[in-house]
Amino acid sequence: MVPARRSVVESKDYEQVVGSEVAATARSAIEDAIIPPSLDQFAAFGQGFNAFGQAIQRAVNGELSVQEAMDWAQQQVEK
Repeated sequence: MVPARRSVVESKDYEQVVGSEVAATARSAIEDAIIPPSLDQFAAFGQGFNAFGQAIQRAVNGELSVQEAMDWAQQQVEK
């Protein structure tokens, strides 16, 4: 229920549609949101999150130590 535009989240019309609690939550969430300015950067974020997720899984499965898993994820992102 969080719109893509900050101006919409901050509007009274949005608050009337979703309610004050949801609007307050949305406003709070966008304060810390990472919004990449380009599609290339958005894709890079996705690749980084994917590598991080795989690293966590490998550490949980005992395939790698936590340090090895984080090093592996870093290497994947830097490729």
